[in-house]
Amino acid sequence: MINSLPNILIGNNNIDLPSNPIYPPPTRMVGPVQLFPADYYFNQPVSALPLDPQSSQKIAAMGVGRLGSEPEFALNVVSGPQVPGNITWGASVESDGGNYPINASTLLGSYVFGTPQTVGNNTNFGGDNHIIIVNTDTGLLYETFGLSNNVPPYGISNGAIWDLNSYQLRSACKLIPPVADPYGLTSADAAGMPIWPLVLTHAEAFAGKPILHGFRFTLSPSVAAPGFIWPATHAAGGDITNAPAVVLGTTFRLAASFDVSPFPAWFQPILTALKTYGLYFADNGTGGLISADADQAWGDPNSSTSDTWIINGLFHSIPFSALEIVDNQARVISTTSGQVRPWWPAR
Repeated sequence: MINSLPNILIGNNNIDLPSNPIYPPPTRMVGPVQLFPADYYFNQPVSALPLDPQSSQKIAAMGVGRLGSEPEFALNVVSGPQVPGNITWGASVESDGGNYPINASTLLGSYVFGTPQTVGNNTNFGGDNHIIIVNTDTGLLYETFGLSNNVPPYGISNGAIWDLNSYQLRSACKLIPPVADPYGLTSADAAGMPIWPLVLTHAEAFAGKPILHGFRFTLSPSVAAPGFIWPATHAAGGDITNAPAVVLGTTFRLAASFDVSPFPAWFQPILTALKTYGLYFADNGTGGLISADADQAWGDPNSSTSDTWIINGLFHSIPFSALEIVDNQARVISTTSGQVRPWWPAR
């Protein structure tokens, strides 16, 4: 299953594109920095792509499940020259070397209501403990996984550095010499994909305005198979050994026929985004959870009046059976590039 696309699509960077393609304005900016080019895969629609030939069988094999969301990821914004963090890397040999500007006050991806988590006050050493940083001067995105202590040197399992102006996927942008690995190249998530550009923020969730990007979500290894496919660059987890089954990088969308009219007007743009820009299977975890930011406005997850409780009540109305899996081959330019063709036949 690893990068299982026809050879004609692999390494082919000479396909003619329209001279003046028109893209929607980006909705995900960090200060003056756009989160990847407008024709990067998660910034472009998947609504017109054909179905995966085994879409219905794969969805059925996932069993009974529903969508949800979970506040988790925090964004740190820095600028100018930065003091490198004092880091010791874990067992992973796939981390990008470079200046990760991490210190005790860096916000941590670990949601605790009432107490924003930082590297210095972290006590959840068994959690994912992601760190996400954007330098608005250099246009670099730093993402790490697995902080294991709260005093320097900071123990971190693995990390990746993304050039927000580049199309290169993880397999082509390592900043250390590549190591032979049949499972591909990881990042701060299992699929080797960037995290923050695919996160649902509280601000956009309740704005009632169009959302023009795809989302990342997690599935249980019990409904997935080992392997990965574009746009993923890494395989991890997956318990199913017989086909059909989904692998990391599999792209889903909410079926066009799903009726959004019963839902509140403020929630309908999220459903439209699910239909238009889709969901990417990016990590192992609780089945169906869409990644959300760690904005304290989500409230207490245990309170029935909190925003996270309210939005999950709506997400839980969407069963796996309302999803379908798309065939990305029509828009892939190269398996080492996140750029996509800006046109494709209607489904």
